[in-house]
Amino acid sequence: MQVYWWPPVDVFEESGYWPGYWSEIAERWFQNHLTKIRNDKFKPTTRKNWKSLVKGGRAELQKVSHANESIARQYLLQGAVDTI
Repeated sequence: MQVYWWPPVDVFEESGYWPGYWSEIAERWFQNHLTKIRNDKFKPTTRKNWKSLVKGGRAELQKVSHANESIARQYLLQGAVDTI
């Protein structure tokens, strides 16, 4: 059985912590996980366990995505008003 200190790349990229680029959410998760490793609070785990460990970021990512979309919409609408 193969175990990992960090999630396999494809597992991480499918998680809620990866919106397609290195984000603040990904950085916070990384720093938190690194602290756990350094403090001996984490042991390597299987690919299957990694899938459930990184699944939780989806809700947080969805909130950020909605907020970004709202801000972008406001910006675009304001830009349209400024040009009239």
